[in-house]
Amino acid sequence: MAGKPRVVVLGGGFGGLESAFYLRHKLGDDVDLTLVSDRDHFLFKPNTIYIPFGEDPDRFRIPLDHPTQRQRIAFQQTSVREVDPQGKQVETESGRIPFDYLVIATGAGMKPEEIPGLKEHAMTLWTPEEMLRLRDGLARVVDEAKSGNRQRILYLVPPNNRCSGPLYELVLMTDTWLRGQGVRDHVDMTWTTVEESYIQAFGPRLNTVVEQEFEERRINGFKGMVVTSVDDRSVHYQNGERFEYC
Repeated sequence: MAGKPRVVVLGGGFGGLESAFYLRHKLGDDVDLTLVSDRDHFLFKPNTIYIPFGEDPDRFRIPLDHPTQRQRIAFQQTSVREVDPQGKQVETESGRIPFDYLVIATGAGMKPEEIPGLKEHAMTLWTPEEMLRLRDGLARVVDEAKSGNRQRILYLVPPNNRCSGPLYELVLMTDTWLRGQGVRDHVDMTWTTVEESYIQAFGPRLNTVVEQEFEERRINGFKGMVVTSVDDRSVHYQNGERFEYC
């Protein structure tokens, strides 16, 4: 291998940045590092749950140019089309990037289309844009409730979801926010999850905590509910149950 090893890291999220910065810290200038991301910024996704309640999404975006320059990491904002492991090249929209070692840290994506009607009728929570849609939806709920029209909100955790924690945060935050708007008594809140216990991935203890919170906040919770389809008024489940949400 002639010259310094060339390491290319794909992904500008937690995994990609952690990999690139750690390699620079441990190996110093003994490697050439390139970071590739389709965005010019890092998004601190955990805090995007505050967007529906008024926070500016830009607060959670950190430009990548300065930290990568400071760590002597070449940064390319472009989309990856293909990886050629034999030829050791990454094909991007901006051209080819050769590598000796490749780190793929592009993260996960959502596939709401796996459940008929979910993409068309539900508000998903993966991007800041989707969180802004939820903000608009909650504003409509408040306006309708203040006009005397009883409202229903249904939060659901579908099959194959691997990280339900943020949705638990959002349902509790929504309850608190609606109380602050003076309309909580005019909004019915329901929670359904495919999990057999609340926040199942974290073990049984949190199930009891969430049960108590739901009871105190008058959130109707249902476990073991496998959603099969969504239409413009209701959600349908494998056990034959149907919940209306508007």
